[in-house]
Amino acid sequence: MLPAVADSGLPLILAASRELEPAYRGVNDHPRLLEKGIEAHPGSLETDELESRARRILDEHYARELDRWREDFGTHRSNGRATSRLKDVARAASTGAVADLMFDMDDALEGSIDEDGEVHEAEAAGPSTYGLVDEIAVRVLRGGGTVHAVRREDLLDGSPVAAVLRYPLDPVPS
Repeated sequence: MLPAVADSGLPLILAASRELEPAYRGVNDHPRLLEKGIEAHPGSLETDELESRARRILDEHYARELDRWREDFGTHRSNGRATSRLKDVARAASTGAVADLMFDMDDALEGSIDEDGEVHEAEAAGPSTYGLVDEIAVRVLRGGGTVHAVRREDLLDGSPVAAVLRYPLDPVPS
């Protein structure tokens, strides 16, 4: 694979004329090449138009990924391996139990989380507080999990977090 198109973990969108697209797809082995592409030679489009078309393709791709994630989340939740309760997710993140986390990129809930994962919410930011959702995301990364920043409306149950767990946990009392 050419270094210019090495797998960075991001989706790849092909912009090519109708005549060249099948030939390119026939020899391409990039694991994240999207099925939908831009049917035009990239040099024939203004940068703004190319960007606009790519954004529409990416929006559709990410919407499908979110739908799949929600379906998987529901299946895992029915087996005790997913939760959207902030306190449960914080505890799971602190013990390395979170495999996959979706979190609200704009959440501003302040507080602290102790080493066991117990959440202490604060009414306002202060010298000993930090963004709780950001801290959960950091703990998931440290534990080898993956994190996805999304909009609040893309999450479940009105919670700023939703996590698929590596193993079931006993829920934290409310």
